[in-house]
Amino acid sequence: MKSMKVTIAGLSLLFCMPLMQAQEQEEIPPPQHVKYTVIFESGLTANYAHFSMEHTVVNGIILDGRHAIGLGLGIGVFGNDDIYTPVYVNYRHYFSVGKYAPFINTAVGGLMLTNGGGFYSTLTAGFRKHKFSFSSGIFFMAYRYYETYSRTVYDHDGFNPYQITEKDPVDKFPLGVIVKVGVTF
Repeated sequence: MKSMKVTIAGLSLLFCMPLMQAQEQEEIPPPQHVKYTVIFESGLTANYAHFSMEHTVVNGIILDGRHAIGLGLGIGVFGNDDIYTPVYVNYRHYFSVGKYAPFINTAVGGLMLTNGGGFYSTLTAGFRKHKFSFSSGIFFMAYRYYETYSRTVYDHDGFNPYQITEKDPVDKFPLGVIVKVGVTF
């Protein structure tokens, strides 16, 4: 009877060893660290026919200190005083998690104008030192706006002039450089 108990215990142990060893080898990944972040940036965009000042804010999260994703909203003023508002999804990858962190950043979304709208995108590289950041790269926008103008026309007899207002669609595709400085919280 005693030898039967020892045999059953030995066989049970023999069959359970691989399961215990498999549990020891299975690594459980550490919990992912998620942190809320806000990025405020101001900068200049320019190309051969386009110049603007732009201010943006991105609200999002940082995963493991390296991957930041969020929603961005901004306001910009073209050189001719037209105002535009980019609304976009932003992704930023930090190459390190220390006090000095180089990064790449991309933003893709829509562009609202006072009399039109279109597409907005940026691709930049830069660095963050503590809470301050600097980045530069390229931007691309594609938008349509409507130019309004008035003209004088005459009735069918050639008398009685009157004004009519017309709108013509204008498509623009600016591509150029962007330089920004910012603060990250």
